[in-house]
Amino acid sequence: ASLASANPGVFSALSFLLFAPLEVLHALKKEDSPEELEKWRQIYKSALLKRPNVHLIDVSGPVEEAGQQIRQIIRAYLAN
Repeated sequence: ASLASANPGVFSALSFLLFAPLEVLHALKKEDSPEELEKWRQIYKSALLKRPNVHLIDVSGPVEEAGQQIRQIIRAYLAN
């Protein structure tokens, strides 16, 4: 069974902020200036990380690394 089906409550207790480099965001959202994107990127980061159980996930590397970070956080949460 997957983590989601075995423990449905875990996904309301944990949140993940996928934090991409500015260059990646700008490539996806070219209608906004890099300065505007960075401003909002930092606003989201600082606001969300003040909340309990919000975890910053660096998505600048391979997707497998981000997935591994998320799995480790979920496993640690379930172990408590």
